[in-house]
Amino acid sequence: MWFQRVPSGAEIADAARKHIHSHLNAAFAAVVLCVAAGAARAAEPAYETVVVAEAEPRARRDDAASSSVITTARTPRSAEDLPQLLAELPGVSVTRMGGLGSAATLSLRGSSANQVEVYFDGVPLSAASGGGVDVGLIPVVDLESVEVYRGMSPIAFGASAIGGIVSLSSAAATDSGVRAYAGGGSFGTGFAGAQARWAGRKLRALASVNGLGSAGDFSYRNDDATLFNISGASITPRQNNALRQIDGLAHVVGLLPGSRQIWGTVSFLHRDQGEPPEGSVNARGASLGTDRLLTTVAYDSNDDLGPGSSLRAQLYDVATWQRLDDPNGDLSSNVPTQTRDLSSSSGATLAGSKPLAGWLKLSAVAAGRYERFAPASVLPGAASIPPGSRAGGAGGVEARMVTQTLRLAVIPSLRLEAAKDTITRPERYRLMGADTQPATYWLPNARLALVQWASEQVTLRANLGRYGRLPSLTERYGNTGLLLGNPNLVPESGTNADVGANWTRKGERLRLSLDGALFAVWARNLIHFLLAGPYLRPENVGRARILGAETSATVDWRRRFRFFGQTTFTDARDQENVSGSYGKQLSFRPRLRAYARPELRDLPLAGRWRWGLYADLDVTGGNYLDSANLVEVNTRVLFGAGGQISAPHWGLRLVASAYNLANTPVVDFTGYPLPGRSIFLTMQWSTPDTNKETLE
Repeated sequence: MWFQRVPSGAEIADAARKHIHSHLNAAFAAVVLCVAAGAARAAEPAYETVVVAEAEPRARRDDAASSSVITTARTPRSAEDLPQLLAELPGVSVTRMGGLGSAATLSLRGSSANQVEVYFDGVPLSAASGGGVDVGLIPVVDLESVEVYRGMSPIAFGASAIGGIVSLSSAAATDSGVRAYAGGGSFGTGFAGAQARWAGRKLRALASVNGLGSAGDFSYRNDDATLFNISGASITPRQNNALRQIDGLAHVVGLLPGSRQIWGTVSFLHRDQGEPPEGSVNARGASLGTDRLLTTVAYDSNDDLGPGSSLRAQLYDVATWQRLDDPNGDLSSNVPTQTRDLSSSSGATLAGSKPLAGWLKLSAVAAGRYERFAPASVLPGAASIPPGSRAGGAGGVEARMVTQTLRLAVIPSLRLEAAKDTITRPERYRLMGADTQPATYWLPNARLALVQWASEQVTLRANLGRYGRLPSLTERYGNTGLLLGNPNLVPESGTNADVGANWTRKGERLRLSLDGALFAVWARNLIHFLLAGPYLRPENVGRARILGAETSATVDWRRRFRFFGQTTFTDARDQENVSGSYGKQLSFRPRLRAYARPELRDLPLAGRWRWGLYADLDVTGGNYLDSANLVEVNTRVLFGAGGQISAPHWGLRLVASAYNLANTPVVDFTGYPLPGRSIFLTMQWSTPDTNKETLE
């Protein structure tokens, strides 16, 4: 989804915003100079660190950012997927277009899906051809952790993102053993998989393969496209919603002398699925096939640059093939479509950090990436999307200045991103309004962060940053006769600011953590598709203002009871001075998101058996499906529950999960309903004494 695209707005509002930004920049600059001067006088030979209590795992790449981490140390759900996991977190809103395995896009703090970057083992999954990353395509069964950075982009990732960063890490072998699982449940769903691990003194390896299938024929309320009156809606099974998938992963780590290692990941996915049309349209057999292969190899070291340093050099390649067959035009207004698209991305990243003094640590990154997009239509006489490529790079440097006297870290950073686009347009496309000359973009971005350890339990943070998004190849060059390109587009940009605090109490029996933040985003030059006669043409005409607050709490008592809860309020306003949308809430950006999850964990039962229970509550309110806010989704409250029984001495575990217990009608996107009540079971076996919880 995109921001609502808006023109410049009132001159008074712009003047006020610029006035505020100038004062913020001046204040931050003054703090930097004062702290740097004081820290320089107190320099010591070794880099200083401030130790604080932690009840929850913290994001590894950036302690100044508002971030969340999900690890395997949580009670898993049966048939869990990545959109469900991400939707638990503060500042996150997921828009889903169906049930298990359906397309799902991600918004962070009111951003568009295009403005969120997703990384898998350090490999970027976004494509220059356009569109946000479909997080529904990423299996979770072999993930070790999920890190989300909201509103800020850590320097180690190279490129920036207006919305933020999602970093996924695959599982690695820490012991030797075998695990297998199988299960199924509602809507004709079945799944199974196996994983083997081997941990030697110099080499560790993990390999897995997983399968998933579902008929997907859940029932929903068919309103026959009458959005304003559902009194006559009928209950209808979802048509053409079947899914078949096989995926796998291999992860190998070679341990070298010192704190050094070489590791590599190979991940593949093959999926065939029906493509159901809008809920009021009869399905006639559209299908989508996806194949993705990701490979990466990296060298990590904590020795090469000296004590307290880090160094990573990484190479990667990811290729995605998609096959869309829609012979009856179910998805495109009765226009038959048959496409074969290939997109690929190859790149390298070099990142490192090194203490230069007791108060100063420098980090730097250099990243390069080459992307190719080669779509094709195989129907006779059908227009094809012209192929294109983008070569890009990013470089940045960040300083971390710490003074023990003030217990304060000042972290300024500067990065420069560049990209060059080219396209090979057949002669018959040259009348579509876009030239074929290469275009070059330069995108400077800066950030200033403050971290203050008020005590061993309280940490304060503040951030001010500027980030951007390059126009996609589709936006620059168009695709078919319906979409004109605009090679004169400039990057979208956003100024992000937040202030936050974290309070942590870590004891032997009771651990508590409270976190909160206030955030603001001013987005400019947003790209919107406008009518140009019978065509659509993208233009930089958008502005948006987003204000919000997010809170989260974690309670852990004797590692037997755990509670996690979060609430997020987002006021995302359209600033386009156009009647009907000006000042309205941006569509698909709910005002209220809340989630709560109490758990009973690892309790003894009848000898060596163990058991646990969980329940969850998911609340969404103030969400609109149109820019004029005429179609509001009713506030929804979803309940779920589940439990597990395990016999660690045999390596057995049974997990049961129920979703949407009240069978509440749910829709995130017009015409694409979500399933109602559903129940899933998973039976897992692993070699004894290594039966660790996973994200499946």
